[in-house]
Amino acid sequence: MHRALTVGVIGVAAVIGLLGGPAYADSPVIKIGVAQPLTGVNGDYFKRMTVNPVLMAVEEVNAKGGIDGRKVEVVVEDHKGNAATALAVARKLIDVDHVSMISISVSPAVLATLPVAEESHVLVMSVAQHPRIAASPWAAGCSPPAPLYGVVAARWGYQTMGARTAATLSENNDAMRLMIQAFKKEFTSLGGKVVDEELYNSEDQTYTAQLTNIRAANPDLLDVQSVGAQAYGLALKEAAELNFHPKTFIGGDQAADPQVRQIAGNLATGIYYTALDFNQKWNATKFKPRWGYDADSFAARTYDCTNIYFEALRRAHSLDPVKVRDTLYHIKNFHGVLGTWGYNGSGAPEMYPVVKRAE
Repeated sequence: MHRALTVGVIGVAAVIGLLGGPAYADSPVIKIGVAQPLTGVNGDYFKRMTVNPVLMAVEEVNAKGGIDGRKVEVVVEDHKGNAATALAVARKLIDVDHVSMISISVSPAVLATLPVAEESHVLVMSVAQHPRIAASPWAAGCSPPAPLYGVVAARWGYQTMGARTAATLSENNDAMRLMIQAFKKEFTSLGGKVVDEELYNSEDQTYTAQLTNIRAANPDLLDVQSVGAQAYGLALKEAAELNFHPKTFIGGDQAADPQVRQIAGNLATGIYYTALDFNQKWNATKFKPRWGYDADSFAARTYDCTNIYFEALRRAHSLDPVKVRDTLYHIKNFHGVLGTWGYNGSGAPEMYPVVKRAE
């Protein structure tokens, strides 16, 4: 696996005095920030799927001459997945590094960043799924909102898999809780019953107590939701150790990550997960050759999210933050690795998740 990651300024460009439009007269480069949880149990996943796709998009745009003759620089910071650190990171990226955009995920960190970004007129672009993100006047979502994932999972479980009882095991995170609430509401409205709801904290290393309770409830379907991959592997492994084998297991995008199979082995085969479709040819011919591993839909979203920002800069022919934001919010026909998608006057992206099976 190739990990060309440096925390701090990435030396992908340093260009002074290139000719460009008058709007760039005082800005020799375009700086963007990346704030992700690079340490902790999910650090490796976020490096692979939310940092490297940004670096790749920047490498590609710089190889073509940059944006209107301006090269792009990236500043990468670790917000550790918590709101307090994210707030400090946002201040540093905005006040010290003078970035024009911050690519960030994990809902608590994004929500802590938004007030600073709004005050400073810096655009926040995020694959996190909390609906408050897209509602901000200075943010653009790059994922469908969490409740929509819950609705899709519930309809699929009830209508396609025939599940009539379900249990949930969710990370104690605002976005994950919203997803589970939407799942429960939709599943019960269809005629199903949620027989147990369990929570865990992001740093927990065992879910035996929660899974013991779920096993006693004996659901047809187990819905596990996490912001990282490790939880899915642990849940599968520990459920099997408890001799609990739910008929149907569904998770989020990260349930298909190789880390899940490293922990749970063949138990990871045949599980289901909600995700977005993306161009597998891009993965096979560009992403995997560059990084040495397969992209998932979070990587595809992060890559597209970076490139649609670059497209907004091109169309605006300006670094004026209001003009760039307003241009971005009206890009409806962006052709990316997710297919054709965009925005319709706000930061809410026009995307819809599907259910996939891990092979």
